Amino acid sequence: MQEQETAGNQVPKTIGGYLMTKVNAAAGDASDATIKPADYLIRCADYNTHVPRNMWLACGDTNLDLLAPRLSTMAGFAANAMGNAFKNVHYYLKNFIELN
Repeated sequence: MQEQETAGNQVPKTIGGYLMTKVNAAAGDASDATIKPADYLIRCADYNTHVPRNMWLACGDTNLDLLAPRLSTMAGFAANAMGNAFKNVHYYLKNFIELN
């Protein structure tokens, strides 16, 4: 599995890795502005020259199972240091899907 370098740590290039990085940034561990969803995608043509260069793969992983309780807890809080946590958690996923 490929990994993304984030604040000196290796994070999987997966949806779980992206969410983990966003959650850690919200907790003050990194700058949110440097986290780009496209950095957590795999260009398929880098591994198979018979597919178009514009085909990307968004990988899932078992970290999603581990992150689910943490994200649910965050989403359940009405307000905390991040502001509206419910909105933020869902915004992370929306950003990833739309590659913002």
